[in-house]
Amino acid sequence: MAVGKPVTYIQATAYDGMPKSPSFGNQAEEKIIDRLDEVWEVQRAIDYTRDAFKLVQSYNPEVGQLLYDSYIRHKSREHIAIEMGYSKRSVETQISNACCQFAGCLANVSNGEMDLRVWQK
Repeated sequence: MAVGKPVTYIQATAYDGMPKSPSFGNQAEEKIIDRLDEVWEVQRAIDYTRDAFKLVQSYNPEVGQLLYDSYIRHKSREHIAIEMGYSKRSVETQISNACCQFAGCLANVSNGEMDLRVWQK
């Protein structure tokens, strides 16, 4: 891909040497562009998630560790409770609060583009 060119710049190569009119409905090109857009969206979501997690860890390392153990290492609530010396219910409450903090950080780093917060009246 040419540096500095938009993704729509991509065109199929003509091999027969005959002049062609501009293609307005080339499905292969459209599929490639759509797939590149999807990949870019996923990568951006991953970047936002990493940045939000780093932000949570910088504010409160214990909350970051709790999220990491629970959702990355897939430790059970019971296992985390034993390690931390808390009750399972206390750990569940802390994880719920940690998820809210993460959602706020994610909305912050993505400028509201990825907002997982749920507002209740």
